[in-house]
Amino acid sequence: MRVKTNLQSITAMRMLGNNGQDREKVLRQMSSGDRISQAAYDPSGLAISETMRAQSRSMGQAVRNANDGTSLLQVAEGNLSTIQAMSHRLKELAMQTATDTLSNTDRGFADIEFQNLKDEMKRVVSNSEFNGRKLLTGDFDKYDLHVGINNVEGFDKIAYKLKGVIDTANSLGTGHLNVRSKIGAQQSIENLNKLNENISGGRAFLGATGNRLNSIVQNLGVSKENLDSSRSQIRDTEYAEATSRSVKSSITSAASTAMLSQANSVPQRVLKLLS
Repeated sequence: MRVKTNLQSITAMRMLGNNGQDREKVLRQMSSGDRISQAAYDPSGLAISETMRAQSRSMGQAVRNANDGTSLLQVAEGNLSTIQAMSHRLKELAMQTATDTLSNTDRGFADIEFQNLKDEMKRVVSNSEFNGRKLLTGDFDKYDLHVGINNVEGFDKIAYKLKGVIDTANSLGTGHLNVRSKIGAQQSIENLNKLNENISGGRAFLGATGNRLNSIVQNLGVSKENLDSSRSQIRDTEYAEATSRSVKSSITSAASTAMLSQANSVPQRVLKLLS
C-alpha cells in the first residue's frame, strides 16, 4: 500500500469535479430553458439551430412585408371604391338630366352637384397615398415586395405594377363632362359607363393581388411554425431528462464526497498503525 500518494483520494476528487461540472451544466440548462446555452455543450446542434433561428426571423419579417403590401392595396382599393361610388352618383345625375322632363334651370342646379363630385374625385386621386408615396397619381406605378428569406427574383422578390389602376384614376375622362344640357348629359352617360368599367377592373386587380399576398402570408406562417418546432427539438431543454440527470448528479456527488472523506482517512489510519 502506498501512503505518500493517495490514489484513491485523487480518483475521488476527479469524480467529484466531473459531477460538479455535470451538475452545473444541468442547472444552467434547466434555469435558462436552453439545452445549448454554451456552444461547447453541442457545437453542431448550436450551428444548425442558429441557422434555423435566422431563417425563422427572416420569415417573420417577410410576413410583415407582405402584410404591409396588403395594407397598401387596401388603401388604393378603398380610394377607388370611393371614386366608384361618386361615379355612380354622377351617372345618376346624368340619367336624371338626360330627359326632357327637366328644364335647363333644373339641369343647372344638378350640374352644381355634378361638378363638385368631379372635383372631389380628383382630390381623392391626388391624396391617395401610403407612407408618403402617391398611389394613383402616376408617381408610384410599381412596388416591389421582399417576401422570401433569400434573394431570388420572382420567388423571394415579387413586383406589382399599379400602372393599369393609375391609368384608370388619371384618365377619369370627366374633365369636360357636364349636365347643363340634354346633349351634355347623354354624352356623360357614355363616358361614365366606361369609367365605371375601368374602375371595376382596377379594383378586381387589387383584390386578386391582395389574395395572393394573403396566400403568401399563410404559407410563410406554416413554414415558420414548422421551422420553430424543429429548432425547439434541438435547443429547448427536456425537463424530464434534465431533472433525472440532476438527481443522478446529486447522488453521485454525495457518493464521491463520501469516497473522498474515506480515502483521505486511509493514510492517517496506516500511519497511526505504524506508529
